[in-house]
Amino acid sequence: MKILAATILLISSAITIYIGRVSSANHAPFIRAIRERDGVPCDTVIDMGIYKSYFDTFYREPLVVTYKLALGSKKRDSLNRKDLHLNFTGVGRKRTWLGEHMARAIDYRNNKDHYQRGHMANADDFSYNRDREKMTFKYYNCVPQTGALNQGAYREWEDSIRSESETDSLLIICGNIFGIIRMGPDGIAIPDTCFKVVQSLRTGSILHVLIFKNETAILGDKWPKCDQGTYALAGLEKRIGYSLPLKQ
Repeated sequence: MKILAATILLISSAITIYIGRVSSANHAPFIRAIRERDGVPCDTVIDMGIYKSYFDTFYREPLVVTYKLALGSKKRDSLNRKDLHLNFTGVGRKRTWLGEHMARAIDYRNNKDHYQRGHMANADDFSYNRDREKMTFKYYNCVPQTGALNQGAYREWEDSIRSESETDSLLIICGNIFGIIRMGPDGIAIPDTCFKVVQSLRTGSILHVLIFKNETAILGDKWPKCDQGTYALAGLEKRIGYSLPLKQ
């Protein structure tokens, strides 16, 4: 078993990538070196400095993304994403093992269910700085979400949490529960459920445990339902089978 550690320089920030894997011819099929990294069972951690992605090459998606947010709304600047050419990118494709096991633009093209690239670490939370906002447009920081979810309840809660950060420093944990459905030429996994846990860094208390079904609106509802009050942290961790990297 070989453990590969690589450091990549992107923009002006150092990105540290820790990859655990077993070498094999052509890397397919491959055996993942699963380790608990801050409690999350994944094979890769990508530390962008402003957020951390606990990435799993089996799903080709992040299991969990964590970041801190403070004064998000007050610092926000209105930037034109088209002018900035903010397109999602990965870590390269042909020359990196990780790049071969990550989503690409082609996986989202012409998908019949119109899945969108749903941010984990939200771009608007970093829109006060152009370089930082660009750093959120990565395939290890997004998952396929329905338009109803990405533009609906998920977005509404992003805006609400950003407002809360005006008076508190927050730890935001965004996670995904994957089923068996995949899409695109690379077979990227589609989460059945997305979740957010918000912790106050000032008091240590859990402010929100939010559960989102990754589905289209049903029965005339405008957006998919968000389970926010009845899902305790212990219940979520029991369901996903691991402890989330909260501040102790």
